[in-house]
Amino acid sequence: MLHKNFRNLFIFLGLKWDLLCPTCNLENLKVQANKLTLYSNWAGLIISGSKTKVTGSLNASPSKDQNGLTPSEALKHQLNNNILVQNQAINYITPSSPFLYLGVTLTMDLNWKHQHRRMDENLKQKLGTLEGSHASPRQTLNIIRTAIIPSLAYAFAVTQCS
Repeated sequence: MLHKNFRNLFIFLGLKWDLLCPTCNLENLKVQANKLTLYSNWAGLIISGSKTKVTGSLNASPSKDQNGLTPSEALKHQLNNNILVQNQAINYITPSSPFLYLGVTLTMDLNWKHQHRRMDENLKQKLGTLEGSHASPRQTLNIIRTAIIPSLAYAFAVTQCS
């Protein structure tokens, strides 16, 4: 039995460019995968199966379906190796698995701890490098204003921060 009440389904391509194919049901997801295959074949692009993922989230699902599967198990059953791009089965990642999209670490369950950790590590690395440099106080402030703050602020539009 296929779940009909998907909230979101995504094919995520982690190539040299980030590409996301969002849909709201399994049938449309397969249509998007086929479009991606047709375009890639036409353009002479080779899709990397190891870097291409599919994920999703179920909306208003019971705790278990008629087969005794939890929503996460049912989603995996429906998506894992069932979506093909260029005749390659796309790997499924769970809704709680983080993935990098346009420089922001996301999860389908909107758990921001992975992005917060990434931002913390980025800030510590940049400040550590700056601390070890021979930049003058004026240069240091300029680097903070033009490089460090923007690198953190980039994710603010989509990342919940307190």
